[in-house]
Amino acid sequence: MVDVKGNLLFSYGDSTETYGLAFHRVPASGGIWLAGNSDYNLIRQVFVCRSAMDAIAFLSLNYKAFPDFDQLFFVATGLRPCRAQLDWIVANFPHRKIGLLFGNDLLDKITDLKVAAGLHSLFLSVTLSGDTVNVRFLYRDYRFTTDRFSLNQFEKQSGQRFRCRTVKPRRAVSWANQLFQKLAKK
Repeated sequence: MVDVKGNLLFSYGDSTETYGLAFHRVPASGGIWLAGNSDYNLIRQVFVCRSAMDAIAFLSLNYKAFPDFDQLFFVATGLRPCRAQLDWIVANFPHRKIGLLFGNDLLDKITDLKVAAGLHSLFLSVTLSGDTVNVRFLYRDYRFTTDRFSLNQFEKQSGQRFRCRTVKPRRAVSWANQLFQKLAKK
């Protein structure tokens, strides 16, 4: 959808993501934005991301890697993924490949971990103390420097495998930023 000012609008059910020329507002809600084949039985891979624009940018930058779009599904959670959103994904897409499209900053790396654990109904807490990321998981404490923290590093240190693939933009903090950088060079 587009509003009267020409801004792109993406419905999350209870709120709206808005993308304009000078801003991008992503909601913090319990709703989700969905894109993909409505026959969930055909879906083979589900991508979870923070915003609809990140999903669109990811697919725009990587469309050659996916010969059959009918097997893909995208779920944008907004700024704060919650238990109900993750439960919905698990209920509707059991045993599917899950890709996490969150960005490259520390908050996004923490979101990778929280979403991956939440998709398996496992809970954890994350705190920051200076340059240290502290994770409390299954009654154990794990510590990482902020520059070394990632879902992969946590899986290696804890021995827990969540079977979620993280796909990070290579040259930007988010997929939307990477697409816009590419378009600006043209």
